[in-house]
Amino acid sequence: MDSFERSVHRIGRMTLIVAIFLSFGPFLYWIMVYDSMPPVDAMVIGIIGVWSAFATAYIVEPLSFYPALGAAGTYMSFLAGTIGQMRVPAARVAKDIAGVEDGTKEAELVAICGIAGSICLNLGVVTLTAIAGTFILATLPEIVLRALATYVLAAIFGAVLGMFAKGRLIIAIPIFIFAVFLNILTNMGVVPTLAARFNMLTCVIAGIIVARMMYKRGMVT
Repeated sequence: MDSFERSVHRIGRMTLIVAIFLSFGPFLYWIMVYDSMPPVDAMVIGIIGVWSAFATAYIVEPLSFYPALGAAGTYMSFLAGTIGQMRVPAARVAKDIAGVEDGTKEAELVAICGIAGSICLNLGVVTLTAIAGTFILATLPEIVLRALATYVLAAIFGAVLGMFAKGRLIIAIPIFIFAVFLNILTNMGVVPTLAARFNMLTCVIAGIIVARMMYKRGMVT
């Protein structure tokens, strides 16, 4: 088992490092093939936006999911993604079916099998969907494609909000109202252009403040 765990960490670190470098592949391809470089301020704003939305998850999720996934399952899950929605339930179901006790080496091995199965299934479904989506998009009229380009990002963040708001509506509702109000002010030109680029970070900070105030008043636990 010690040899297995050493192999897990060696392979896990290697694959994640490779994945990090491959993540920059499309960006480097765009620069080299099309000789086009995005403006530095646009890249900084994008990085800040993503960081402000997911920075907390970078710390909380590994600590929260590790007991259920184990070392190998954690490496696999963070490489594949959709951890809370697919990997943890797959590991949980696999352990329940096998009848193993949490915290044991047997449970960790069973969880690995469940996670591997979910990744293989997920990869197959996503591949088929991507191929089918290419043909579907080719048949759509221009007005639909423009609508997709305009609203797809908002739809993704809306889905993320719905996922995290589940069971926390008392926090999500005021922050949602604040975000809508801030967006209205931005469209009206009330918020300066430079400040408007940090709207997402502003909403994240406001959410933390509201959640903290509600916690201190005993409104949430």
